[in-house]
Amino acid sequence: MDGAEVHPYADALRVYKESLRAFTAANSESFQLTLGWLRNGGETITPASVPSQVQSSQNKNQSLEPGISISRCYRSYVDIPVDKQHFSFASLGREPTLVNSTKFVPKHLPGVADDLAQQAAFISSSEYIPEQSFRDVSSIVKAEAIWSVSNLFNWEKDMPPEKHTTQACAQPYAISCSPLLLFL
Repeated sequence: MDGAEVHPYADALRVYKESLRAFTAANSESFQLTLGWLRNGGETITPASVPSQVQSSQNKNQSLEPGISISRCYRSYVDIPVDKQHFSFASLGREPTLVNSTKFVPKHLPGVADDLAQQAAFISSSEYIPEQSFRDVSSIVKAEAIWSVSNLFNWEKDMPPEKHTTQACAQPYAISCSPLLLFL
């Protein structure tokens, strides 16, 4: 935000290795971050607009059609058509949080390594149809690590180290603010 260069992978790897050393005698074998989205969507901080017939009804707690919103905000990665335009929102919460890693879907385009090149290749491909490509706003990060630890029982020193795989997915946050009203 202040123009400083960020290094998310290097920072995450440093924190992971420091934590591993602080709590165990394990050795890091691999560490990977993957960008993606959540199957069935997640929460956003974008308030869902309520149709005028609901606003005027007695039941103001009524929401949009099922599946479109979570806690009165739009569900992420759902196509929201407005007139002839299509909108979708990334999973962003009011605070950073862990999310269910079994719902994680990686953003990936075969044969394209870097994210900007992947995005450009996807937009220029025949697969890109704006009104159907509402999952392009990836905001979930999956961290996967493989680490090994020597056998904990002294009498079995000749056994190979045990390998363990761990993973977690995180949803970032954004600051929610009300739109400014300008009076002329």
